[in-house]
Amino acid sequence: MNWRTYMGTRSDMVKQLDDYKNHGKTPCRFLLAVLCNDLRGACAAADTLNQDNLFNVVSYCFNKLPAPSWGNTVNVENWIARGGNV
Repeated sequence: MNWRTYMGTRSDMVKQLDDYKNHGKTPCRFLLAVLCNDLRGACAAADTLNQDNLFNVVSYCFNKLPAPSWGNTVNVENWIARGGNV
């Protein structure tokens, strides 16, 4: 079973997270808050669909992103600065 289907994560969010992981591309404000472990910021930036999918997005990060690429602002800034998974 394809995890993208059963997790219900929007394909545009998955694309941004993949671009972040592989190339260090800065994602949208919602995803940036999730990556920085900023719950309040993520909730404030989420549109209606992402409000319903916050758990799925965090599950993606936990299962698909390297630990050094997320979890706090320093990790995220460093990941972007180095250009992702190089």
